Amino acid sequence: MKIKFVGFAAVALLALLACNNDDDSNNGPTLRDLTEVTAENETDLQAYLKTHFYNYEEFENPPADFDYKIVFDTIAGDNAGKTPLIERPELRDTVIKIDDVPQKMYMLIARQGASEEHPLLGDQVVVKYEASYMNGIVQDASNVEVSFNTLGGLTEGFAWFCTKLNVGTGYDAENQPDDGTIVWNNDYGIGAVFVPSGLAYYSSGNYNPYIFKVDMLAYSLADQDQIYDFNTRSYISSPDGIPSRLEDLNGNGDPRDDDSDGDGIANYLDADDDNDGILTLYEYDVLPDNNNNGIIDEGDGDGIPDDSDGDGIPDYLDPDNQIGSGK
Repeated sequence: MKIKFVGFAAVALLALLACNNDDDSNNGPTLRDLTEVTAENETDLQAYLKTHFYNYEEFENPPADFDYKIVFDTIAGDNAGKTPLIERPELRDTVIKIDDVPQKMYMLIARQGASEEHPLLGDQVVVKYEASYMNGIVQDASNVEVSFNTLGGLTEGFAWFCTKLNVGTGYDAENQPDDGTIVWNNDYGIGAVFVPSGLAYYSSGNYNPYIFKVDMLAYSLADQDQIYDFNTRSYISSPDGIPSRLEDLNGNGDPRDDDSDGDGIANYLDADDDNDGILTLYEYDVLPDNNNNGIIDEGDGDGIPDDSDGDGIPDYLDPDNQIGSGK
């Protein structure tokens, strides 16, 4: 599968690249050319994948004491007969375009995960992870579960990879340690992704490719819409009742490039998707008025986006229909 988009992380990278002229005039650091860096990273990634293997035999036939951790090593000596990563059937690649420069990342699915459910961009994920250079030096890691939103707080490569792993069956809430830690059922998705620096930390990571190892423990739907508070001069949370993953109207897997009213705010962050002055919360699914009280409240709606004038455009995307205002 080939995925091509320019997301918020890409825009941030482009903004950095655009600052080159300012940096030059101030004798500050000059960012390297993205095309040049990407080519170098691809060469390095290919070399690594051809000369390294992972402990696939343990995943195929787990020993009793196996910790289900991915371990990479060089194909040499006693390991000379191992199958290189590049030849493993569980390795596949995806291309993400940034400023028309293809960024290829390589995804290793060591264990898919027992559930058929997996997160999408916009969801909140619960993971354990490790981020390292290809030389094995770990830059960041968490051996306990942490929660991130896939559209905030993660690098682009890490975020996309999260959508490729399935979750497991969770954990048994009745049988947990007294110290507050969680013992997860041993059936969650496990994998690693090899990414060029354009999908990782670019200049702040010394233009190095990265390897992210991920245990996909759980995910939940998120609703990230915001409104501007003129008193605090900041954006505050204002959920519109539509999970962020469902605001991917063009179906490309990325809700960041869906902006129905063209106001520069993607729908998943826009509390008024059609810019008609009525919050999406009061237009999305409020009919029928199930308790007949004449007020839009919890319990109203039928699970289907309302289209009051029957023009094929849901009310929350139709600026000509302001049902939420009583018009």
